[in-house]
Amino acid sequence: MRKTILVLLTILWSAGALADNSDVAAFNTAWLEYEEAAASDDDELEIETAAQVFAAAKKLFPESDERLTVVTHNYGIALSDGGRREDAVPVLKDAVRLGEVVYGKQGSNLIPILADLADAEAAPFKPGAQVHKYKRALKIAEANFGKQSVEYADLAFRASRNVYLMSLSLSARKYMTEARDIYAALPEPAIQNVGMANFYLGKMEFTDRDFRNSSRYLESALDGFDAPGDANQALRLLTRALLVQTYEHRGLTEEATQHCIAIGRESQFSPDQDYEPLFRVAPMYPSSMLRAGKSGSVDLEFTIDENGFVREPAVVAREINGKERKRSSDFDEAAMDAVKRFRYAPKFENGEAVAVAGVKTRISFTIEK
Repeated sequence: MRKTILVLLTILWSAGALADNSDVAAFNTAWLEYEEAAASDDDELEIETAAQVFAAAKKLFPESDERLTVVTHNYGIALSDGGRREDAVPVLKDAVRLGEVVYGKQGSNLIPILADLADAEAAPFKPGAQVHKYKRALKIAEANFGKQSVEYADLAFRASRNVYLMSLSLSARKYMTEARDIYAALPEPAIQNVGMANFYLGKMEFTDRDFRNSSRYLESALDGFDAPGDANQALRLLTRALLVQTYEHRGLTEEATQHCIAIGRESQFSPDQDYEPLFRVAPMYPSSMLRAGKSGSVDLEFTIDENGFVREPAVVAREINGKERKRSSDFDEAAMDAVKRFRYAPKFENGEAVAVAGVKTRISFTIEK
């Protein structure tokens, strides 16, 4: 959960300041309790104490006082980040209204409130409300900082990423391109930010099944993750894993192999680690079993070679309709055909890729009801 401690409000009120001393004391007590809750991992307690601050602030501050805007925004953040986005929407809308009174309708301090309201209004496959709020915030950012500013780029990045992740929509994809181009054009280009923008553009194109453009963006993203550090390594591995998938979807096995090997070289495999594929295909459901209404699973064992290919797969167990079966079935061939197309990162020992025998996986066949 995002922790927002607002120094603006850590004040000690003198007697007679704006309100009765009891109101001042109630506010200060509520604020101190909120600070303590915000430093914990208790989301419900943070929401509860933020609500108490909000209630105390409404008694203490007029609507023209910036502190009421800040407290209202803070309460909305607590609700949204605590998983209560539906409850957060009216609170954040009120924060926008109060902010317009204090900052004006084009004030830059409205931007974070509008962005938080946009995310609170996100809904799967219904991006309209979220995009609408981000558009307004971007216009304000452009008016205050210029369209080539870091502030505009950061907001455009957030808008595009969050619409994609929260509303499951590509409708704000153009903002990621804008952010990427602004980061790249800075006097000192923000290389990692360029990489992150390209990474998300690659993911968006992957979602759109444009694997050619996806691989192009993802290859460019790698340039932004060259610096040492665990975060960059994680981003490199994730980007390469996506590249394996894009190239396999394009039938470019050699290009996919390069990234399988790179992942294996950079990864540290523990002896008891599950060997998960970088690329897998769904098996074809045998028509004979589908007509018979049969479901099942096939357990296979195989070797992963030095390039991450599956070699010598063999069926070691099978079930049909929940019962173990000794004799082969039509599921066997379908499972074998699927697993032969799986791709893995090869294991490295002493700097060299080595084959790994005895890797197992289960292929399941389930009839959707």
